[in-house]
Amino acid sequence: RELSLTKETSWVAWRIQASEQSADWPSVTDVHLDFKSVSTKTINLEQPDRRDLYAKKKMELPVPSSPMLGQTDSSDFLFGVSTTYNRIVHRDYAMVKAWARWFTNSRHRSNGASLVVVLDQAGSAQVEEVDNMLQASGIDCWVTTTEEPMSLARRYFELSRILKTFAANLAANGQDKRWFGLVEDDVFFPSLANLRERLYNYNTDGMHYIALPSERDDWEKDEDTLRTYGGGAIMLTRSAVARVPELPCFVMDGSNSGGPVRPKRWDGLLHGCILEHSEMDMHVLTGFYDPKDDKYDPSTSSYENGLQPLLLRRYEERHAIDINKAHLVTNVCGEYCFMQRYLFRDDWVLVNGISLSHYPGGVTVEAQQQQPPPPEATSKPEGVQTRADEEYGKLQLPDRVILDGNGQEDVDRTALKWTGSKDTWRLMDSALSKDGEVWQAYVKKAIVKPDTPEAERMDSVIVLIWEHGKITMKS
Repeated sequence: RELSLTKETSWVAWRIQASEQSADWPSVTDVHLDFKSVSTKTINLEQPDRRDLYAKKKMELPVPSSPMLGQTDSSDFLFGVSTTYNRIVHRDYAMVKAWARWFTNSRHRSNGASLVVVLDQAGSAQVEEVDNMLQASGIDCWVTTTEEPMSLARRYFELSRILKTFAANLAANGQDKRWFGLVEDDVFFPSLANLRERLYNYNTDGMHYIALPSERDDWEKDEDTLRTYGGGAIMLTRSAVARVPELPCFVMDGSNSGGPVRPKRWDGLLHGCILEHSEMDMHVLTGFYDPKDDKYDPSTSSYENGLQPLLLRRYEERHAIDINKAHLVTNVCGEYCFMQRYLFRDDWVLVNGISLSHYPGGVTVEAQQQQPPPPEATSKPEGVQTRADEEYGKLQLPDRVILDGNGQEDVDRTALKWTGSKDTWRLMDSALSKDGEVWQAYVKKAIVKPDTPEAERMDSVIVLIWEHGKITMKS
């Protein structure tokens, strides 16, 4: 009823047993099995026969070794978010449910990471309501509000002050934070274990500003310069978060008749201020898009390229993803199985939690190689690998911007190539059963045209039931 499925609906179901294989993230996992080897049923939704809905066939799929949700101690992290009461309560607190996926163990207990939320001009009752909801979800948090109108950039500057003060209070109580994140409310980290691993090469005693752009849209082209301000996600070390509030980033501009500086994105304003008023180098840790890629294909969805996601941003707006449903499968197969690609023998591809696609004309894999990393700078800051101040193609990164691989230079970037059509089933729902199985429903809506074959005039549902299997996840 929720999806308004056709009365006659095609139905396929598989039971999947996850089997831990290795710590490596394979861009494409070959499955020596025909996905359509299970029979398709036509279900009358008004009078369904339960025998037609029984899932008999089972397959075993390998998954990378990774922590289960909440197994990683994330107490090094303190994040700050500026948002509004209306955005928090929208769609029955969907944002809070998404935050709980990476701030808790999914059982209403904190994983050690802490969160500061600044609501824009909220009343005391609204602050209390949001605080109670976050605490009930298991998120270690502190909620406050702004009392006067201010720009988003100004709110994030004030948030940096709050993080500095709040961190000192936590340290006095034995909670010593090492990484401080300024992130927008629609940023989602699929795995804080992966984030911590990517940050490992930095000396947390140093002064580091690290931008975390996700997709190509988080970069801007300015003549012959390619730049990013972070894409709504910035990580700071303790000394960096202490330095930011001391910078004159948001003072009144005397040359502008006493008015404020020209409004711009908060991360762009902070980026420019640090470049102008400090000696901090600007580090960049890439997500899906990396300017070193020699075969970047803008026509391919970032979520289907096989890369391990560092973070997701604007996932609902950009890809129409319900992240709470998409990420739920990690409850069974670990944090690193999310968005893993599986290529079946009969040209079906599963992007776990995102989509199932069939390529009638066949699909092949094509290994992608990055260009060699740029030579190291003559004076390299402690804990940083290389300076990215040379051209990548025809574009150049700004001075003092360092593009860091941090172990990602040899990432498998295998691409899928096909000719002809592509039929895609999108994840529309996911649920956790009483015995801990994760049920996923991938749906392809019917094509309603006069010349459409009869088989395509009905909606199609593919159900995958992920069972706990041969997995002993590392902690």
